[in-house]
Parts: sequence; C-alpha cells; structure tokens
Amino acid sequence: MNTALYTLKVDFLANWPIEKLEQMTLEEYTNLDKTSFCYWVEAITSDLGSIWGGSSYKFGIFKRRDLESVNYDDKRKSDGDYAWYGKYGDTKEDAFTTIKTIIIKIAKAIQFGNLKAIDAIDLGHAYKWKIAFLYGEYNCLNVFKLDALRVIASNQNINYTNKTPVSEFHQSILALKPKETDYFIYVHDLWKQYEMRLINVKKDFAKWLNINTFESYRAYFGNSTLSIEERLDEINTYFEDIDFFLVDPKKINDLVSTILFLLSKKERSKNPDFVAYDSKHSNGIPKAILGKNNYIKFLKEQYDYTPPNYWLYAPGNNAEHWDAFYKNGIMALGWDEIGDLTQYSSRDAIKEALINSYGGDTDKRNDVTANDDLANKIKIGDVIISKNGRNVLLGYGTVSSNYFFDDHREGYKHCRKVDWKLKGRWEVSHNMITKTLTDITTYNSESSNHEFYYQYLMSTMNEEKTERSALPVIKFPLNQIFYGPPGTGKTYNTINTAIAIANPEFDVNQDRTILKNEYNRLVQDGQVMFTTFHQSMSYEDFVEGIKPVLNQNDKNIAYEIQEGVFKIISNRAKGVQGDIKSGSVNVDFRNCNYFKMSIGGKNRKDVHDWCIANNKVGLGYGENNDLSSLRSKDWNTYKKDFIAKFPDLAEQTTYSITATHRFINTMKKGDVVLVSLGNHIIDAIGVIKGDYEYVESSDIKYHQFRDVEWIATGVDANPSVFVEKGISQQTIYQFDNDDIKIYYLESLLSNKTKPSNHLNYVLIIDEINRGNVSGIFGELITLLESDKRKGNKESLSLTLPYSKESFSVPKNLFIIGTMNTADKSVEALDSALRRRFEFKEMAPRPDLLDGVTVDGIDLKELMNNINSRIEKLIDKDHCIGHSYFLKVKDLEGLKSCFRNNVIPLLEEYFYGDFGKLGLVLGGSFVEKVPTSNFSFSSFNDYDGDVISDLKERPIYIIRDEQFWDFKAI
Repeated sequence: MNTALYTLKVDFLANWPIEKLEQMTLEEYTNLDKTSFCYWVEAITSDLGSIWGGSSYKFGIFKRRDLESVNYDDKRKSDGDYAWYGKYGDTKEDAFTTIKTIIIKIAKAIQFGNLKAIDAIDLGHAYKWKIAFLYGEYNCLNVFKLDALRVIASNQNINYTNKTPVSEFHQSILALKPKETDYFIYVHDLWKQYEMRLINVKKDFAKWLNINTFESYRAYFGNSTLSIEERLDEINTYFEDIDFFLVDPKKINDLVSTILFLLSKKERSKNPDFVAYDSKHSNGIPKAILGKNNYIKFLKEQYDYTPPNYWLYAPGNNAEHWDAFYKNGIMALGWDEIGDLTQYSSRDAIKEALINSYGGDTDKRNDVTANDDLANKIKIGDVIISKNGRNVLLGYGTVSSNYFFDDHREGYKHCRKVDWKLKGRWEVSHNMITKTLTDITTYNSESSNHEFYYQYLMSTMNEEKTERSALPVIKFPLNQIFYGPPGTGKTYNTINTAIAIANPEFDVNQDRTILKNEYNRLVQDGQVMFTTFHQSMSYEDFVEGIKPVLNQNDKNIAYEIQEGVFKIISNRAKGVQGDIKSGSVNVDFRNCNYFKMSIGGKNRKDVHDWCIANNKVGLGYGENNDLSSLRSKDWNTYKKDFIAKFPDLAEQTTYSITATHRFINTMKKGDVVLVSLGNHIIDAIGVIKGDYEYVESSDIKYHQFRDVEWIATGVDANPSVFVEKGISQQTIYQFDNDDIKIYYLESLLSNKTKPSNHLNYVLIIDEINRGNVSGIFGELITLLESDKRKGNKESLSLTLPYSKESFSVPKNLFIIGTMNTADKSVEALDSALRRRFEFKEMAPRPDLLDGVTVDGIDLKELMNNINSRIEKLIDKDHCIGHSYFLKVKDLEGLKSCFRNNVIPLLEEYFYGDFGKLGLVLGGSFVEKVPTSNFSFSSFNDYDGDVISDLKERPIYIIRDEQFWDFKAI
C-alpha cells in the first residue's frame, strides 16, 4: 500500500475543499506562482496521474506568460493577462465564472457517483477526469488517456465501441477490482500492462526525419535530431488521448488507422488548438510530419505493416440495420443461435452448429464463410464497404476491434466495431455480389480507370461524384431568403437546404448529428461557405479589395488585391477552364512530387505568358548568374556554397538560396508543377521534363529555366479544386502529397473524359438584411439573376474595379440568405435585392409543441398566447419562435428560457414601455414600482407641468422568478 499517494490526495482536499471552490478567485485558480488550483491539479498531484502536455487552454482560462493582447479567433480570446476559450464567455470574468461552475459540478457529480454527468461536461478531457478523481472516493480511475483506457478494457475483455462514454470505462474496469486489492496497486498494474507493450520511437523517427525530410521543413524543426525531437514533443502535446510515438509493434495497423482518423478533416476540426498550431507553421507542416509521407511511412518501413483488405457487406435484409449500425459504430451478423463464434475451432464446427440450430441439408458454405470471416479473417484496419442489394452503395468505414459476441443486443449479436467514415447512397451500373460478406481485395476492376474493383467502389463514393455528366434536377431557387421572427429555425434550416443542394443524393431526413457532419464536410471541401452581413461589411470584404499582406519571401509588407468570400466561391463553382490535355498524358500522379510556382504571376504576366508559350518554367531568383555548379542536394552544403559564390544575391534576400535550391535540386523530372496567378488562381499544370538550365540571354530577362510539358493551361481555377489548403505567396515550394487531390488530377488529366464542373456550391449569408446590400454587392447584383448567370443565353460578365478581371456568376452557385424580421421587414430591403431573391417565410411552428407540457403548463398554448398579444401590440414580424421552447424539459428549463431568451427579446421590443411587457406576460412577471414618495431635485427653470407629468410616469420592473406564474399567461 502506497500511503504517500493517499496522503497526497488528502493534502489536495485539505487545500482545495469544495467549499473553497465556491469562493475561489481567478488569481487563485490560475497564477504564475505555483500555488494555483491548476498547478495543484497538473503538477503537485502529478504522482496521482499525469495530465502534462496539451495546450493550457485545457484549463478553460489561464494566466499568460507572454503579455500580448490578442483575440486569436472566434474560439480563443485574450486580454493580454489571460487567455481563454470564447465559448466560456466574452470576458475573463464571464469565462472564469463558467469554468468555476463547471469544476464545482464535476466535484459534486463524482461525490454522488454520477460519472455519466461528467461525460457531457465541456472541459479538457484529461483535466476534468483528474478533477473527478481528486474529489471522488476512488470511484474512478486515475488514468486519463482514452487510449490507455481502451487498451486496459481490451486486456480485461470489456467490450466497447468508438462511442462508449469514458464513464463506462471507469465503472467497468473498477468493477473488476478484487475487494482485497489496494486501489493504487490495482490501477498501477493495469497501467503497466498498457505501458509495457509500448516502444518509444521518437528518437528513431527524429533521426529518420533528419535524413529524409523535405528541406522546406528545416525552418520549422531545425537541423539536429534534438531540435526535431523538441518539435515532435510539441505536436504530441496537442493530442490528450494518445502519445503518437509510443508504439505497440504488434498493432502498427491500429496506430496507422488511428493517425489517419485523427488527421481527417472531421476530427481535426474538433481540435482547434492543433489546427491553429498547424496553420501557424508553414500552413501544415506538423500535420504533414504525422502523415503518409513521413511518420506513417517510417512506421511501415520499420515494422510489420499489412495493408488493409476490402470487404463488401450487407447490413441485414434490404440493409434494414444500416442506420442503427452506422449510429452505433458496428457491423454485425445474425445467426445468433449458434452463440459466441470463438468457441468453434474450425469452419466445420461452425457448419455443424449452423445445421443444428437452423436445420437444412445444404453445405451452408456462404453462411459458414460469413461467420468465419467476421470472427477470424477480418483484421483491424480493414475497410468495410456497406451495400443494399445488388446496385446501391451505402458507405464505408474501417474496422477498429476484434470480433465479440454482444449478448445484450436483441439480434445480430456477432459484432465488430467499425469507424464509419461516409454515409450516403450511390447507385452502381452493374450487379454486385449478393453474399452477406465478401473479401473483394483481389477482385480486378472492369473499369479502365481502376486496377482493382474496390478502387472503383471507393472512388464512386468519394471523388467520383465530380464525374457525373449532370446533376439531378434541383428544386431550389438560385437565390432565396428565409425570413421570419427570432427563433423560427432560419439558420437551422439553411444547413438542411445547403446539403440538399450541394449533395442531392444525401438523405437529409437523418439524425441531426449526421447532417452536421455532412455539412461540415461540405464546408471543409469548399462546396459551402458561410458569412454574416453586418454594418461594417463592404464590397472590399465580400468581392475583392486591396489589403496589406506580409510577403513570405522577404517579410516586407506589401499591398495586394485579395478576394472576398463571394468571388472565392464563385471561382470554385466555375471549376476548371482552358486547354486540358485529357487522355493524352502519361503521368504517375500517385508517385510524383508536387510544386507550386509563380512564373511572373499577375505582376509580370508577360513572363507568365512567355513561359506557357515556350514550355518553360522560369525563376527570377539567381538573376543573370549561372548556378549550374550548385549541385549539392544537402541543404547546409548548398547554402554554404551559394553564399560563398554569390554573396551579393544572398545579401539581397536569403530566400534566393531557398528558391534556387528547390528549383535546381529538390524538383525532379516527372514532378508536377501547379502554376499560380496570385494566391487565388491556378492557371497552368505541367510536368517537369528537363534538368536545370541556365540561359544567358532570353526574351524576358529570366535566366534560370527548366523544360516542362504543359498538360493544362488557361485553367483559371481556384486552388481548392486541386489542393486541400490555400496557397501562399512564396515563389516556389513543395506541397505535401497528402494535401493534393490526386484523384481529381487523375480524373481530369489521365482519363478519356474529363470531370465536368457540375458540382453545386452554396453561399449562406446570415443576417443579410443587416448589411448595406447595394454597397456590398455593388454592380454584381445584376449578375445574380438566373438568366444572367454564366453559361445561360443572356449571361453577362463585368470587369471588377480592382483586379480588372472579367467576372461572372456561375449557374451552379446557390445563395441562401436569412433575415430576422424583428430587425427589418422584407419591405425595407433594397428593392434590387428583393427582385432577385425568392422569399420563404419561416413562421413560428406551434404544431411542433403539440402535447408538450411542463409541470402542467401547455407550451403550445403558452407560445400562442404570447404571440397573439405581440401581434396585437406590434406585428407578426416580432413574434417568438418555437425553437426557444423545443429544448425545455422541466420547469427550471422553462424559467431559463424566459430569463435568457423570451424576456430579453420582449424588453428589446418594448424598450421604454415595460407596461406593454406586462400586457404580454401578466402581473406575475411585471409589476409597477410605487412612486408616491418620489420627488425630483429642486430645479425651478424646468416646466412645472412637465415635471408633474414625469412624476406620474409609471415605472415597471421584472419580478423575481419565484413569483412567475406561467399558467396565468
């Protein structure tokens, strides 16, 4: 028994009892003196379980060491002394009050044994469970990594899914502790089981990176193994639930799957601190280090990695269980009567059990194979492709657990956990296999575009949608505005509508979480963009304007024309233009490197055009100097030689060294170059065909060249068509292959038919009536009309005032606006806008509250009574929406609804006349303040009659909640 650990926990509670939490100040919670609550939880009690690492934002709010006042983004705020998550409050005081309330809630929940309540609390994962342990009666584990809990659960034969709450891990694992075993000894042994199987590969990976890295990464992690290790530690801190570099050699497939899962767009969006860190460092190097070309490649080289197999799977007759399996993160088979499959040692034993349970004299070959494959052949990391019948694909996911028999299920008890990645409905033109479960890994594809059958199916569900010859008929207007009073679901419904437009084959009648995931995917893919109009919004923000930027090459401030949200999404919707050499190109897009280059750019369009015409890529850096002697591929050697031979060039800008090294030595024949015109247009794509060449005399005063075969010119496409992230101003740099949409390039440039530009795009403009619409849209308001859209008979284009570019609005761009009629009526909108938009009224929906009562109060009747009075006193545009009442579950929730939503709205509506508020809610909510003893200060120069009138003016106040009578409304 380790008495020191028990004593340490007692010491913590002596210093920080729950009673003290009630009175705790912000300075006591977080300071730099090593006496704060945060320091106790993280450092002083670290022997009771470590939560080191991760961002300090895990504490919700923290005292800063660098006194810099920055509001980083909408999610993170700072006043210079403190930084905090904006979701907790706009000010440090509000944020701390919220966090203190949360901590008290955690402490009380664990003391009452309500671990489930802690799952739902929004605070740093490891931090909140450490607090729970410290205030609990040893009723949760002092293990705070989710990865460790899952490993321990597996070792204890505890079944779980990807959605199993953390509280269940704690309770299930502790339930197995023998009564006579000491708590800390029990947990220590479990932790050792987790720890002993792991090898720390951080140092080996750092060495590997130092040898194999891209030179462009050096600015981020330096030139020594030690400096690389420090950066790897930094990256690791942003992931609380896993240590990337602690590796189980027997489960490399699991680790690779986990890394790919955590780096997926959907999961990255849940980790805003890492996203911000990743973006800060050359826009994606940390993510790239963990990705396929670096850490995953290292793991595959060092350990036994087997690529996944691909399985075609039917989730029940007519896919009747698909929705449930997707929601629960499993795949499952029936044949429950034969019990747990692990009891059978062979296929023959399974066959015998099937005959005994279900009868029949057939060989049951397919049934035996399905059960044997599920239990014994499928491995973690394999890909499951779900289907319905012979012609419909439903989605896919990766297997994340071994086989288990779940006797708690009513049916389909033979299970494996699956991390489902995609859900939808895709028809295929051929008949698929009818068997329940089939390994299709080695099946060849009949499509000339794919070697294997599974590649064809995966591409059908993923990028193949860009190859549709035409979209399904869209029943939505190109321009529409949802209008109505507050709380009627205007913004809520834009999500459903945007999905229906951008992905017509997606079923919008699904769980809200699934819809949000699909919406987030469309936003991340650039098909949907969201903006809000406000009084300060201008044409320069919305279309294009001149903005200051930091030049990445020389770090000087420059001014450039930057595109606004409307021009960006219009260019995305426009797709790919120009001369595309589709079907005549022999390029291995999956095994080449990709470079971004500016060959003159917008400022030297003559250079750009000359290079295109002469099949060259040219570099201005190096000036009229022959760099042929600089052939060292080692960055440090090249840099040293460059400075020695061309000191004047190096002194002008050190970027000349970087740019020329990339152009001469990093770029190889066969690599693909994307040529930009500014930061928002890819204008040409080429394949490098020649080595570096110095030309002493040329028509354009450039002297550094390489031969290129142009495979697409005049493309005029937004970079997001080809690249997952924005491009920077640097003249030349190498992309990470993970960021390139390789399949799209293949379909565009390798196939006989190029992808059409028929994806639909959606721009959502929230609060469209709050902006100066005529000023924001400017002359482009005309181009919104359907017949004026690009590609239609009456199409128009205009010359933009700053860039002087010809601009038109594509016919596949849909605009959805929302407007709150309590702010401004439809009639008050700009008439030019009204003519070009269709209006859909979003009125209050009392029918959604049918039969909903709280403590005997009929919510439908309550809302109707309020709205009928508002309509009489003002108009219907100021009614109260149904959404405020939909989440009310009890009387306290109803009071909260009135306190935080209904009453503030009415106060705004009846500003200066609270008596009308009383006419709506009644005397239990509003009372008149007695004024019989009231007097003004003596002032004889004011009109006496007016003073008398003012004395008689009634004053009303909102009564205390204890007097509120909802039934009397």
